[in-house]
Amino acid sequence: VITGFIFITGILFKIMHWPGAGVALTVSVLLTVVLFIPVLVVHALKDKENQVQNFSILIFVLSFMAVNIMVFALKVSKNVLTSMAVSAKVNMKTSRMLESGNTLVLKAADIDSTLSPDRLDQAALIHEKTGELNDYIQEIIMDILLATHDDNQEAIAEDGTIDLRLTKDLDVHKSTELVIFGSELGTGKGEMLIESLEKHLELLLAHAGPELDSQIKELLDISGQYPDEVSWLAETFGQAPMISAMISLSNLQFKIQFLEGEILKELL
Repeated sequence: VITGFIFITGILFKIMHWPGAGVALTVSVLLTVVLFIPVLVVHALKDKENQVQNFSILIFVLSFMAVNIMVFALKVSKNVLTSMAVSAKVNMKTSRMLESGNTLVLKAADIDSTLSPDRLDQAALIHEKTGELNDYIQEIIMDILLATHDDNQEAIAEDGTIDLRLTKDLDVHKSTELVIFGSELGTGKGEMLIESLEKHLELLLAHAGPELDSQIKELLDISGQYPDEVSWLAETFGQAPMISAMISLSNLQFKIQFLEGEILKELL
């Protein structure tokens, strides 16, 4: 009775979006497992005459609880995927804004007669190489998207932007592994990504002032948390669902666009 009361209270709180709903539902599930089910099993074993009826009640309770736990788990999973999609969307949007800003800065510098040609050439080189790396990362993102589900083509606009609201199977991880690590039929793009990031790191350090060195090394660090045990590539993309890969890759785009902007400020 107590367990049922707490569970019903939690459901009502959940419907009304009141605080405490999650606690009430969690407590009711724990009470069911720790208190209600053991008591019912002991009672059913002792009551030989009504044993079938008692076990029927137990089966009903377990089935009811299993369905509710499954619904709650799906709800939590959906909320997590939605939050991750929002994070990836913010990364992509911010990256595009930074890219546009950097392009405008470079165009304005081209018509400024007071700037030295050498600095303009350096800025143009940084902008060009950043664009190439950004495009390669975008290519990986779209490959993962399409490897996840053919219908995800609808989420890719003509200008290459991605509408994550139209994507399917955000939690699939096989597509990430296929594109990043490859298979028996083809080579993955992960190693080329590592090589490109390392070259870009060297390029930025060669043209940036000493005060930006630590920031560049920190933002483009691909050593991983446990370099002696697992590579950054495996740590970031191994068993990673599609939406997690979207976040990691779009975050790289944001970082390189941000660093380009910082170097352009120094040069121009």
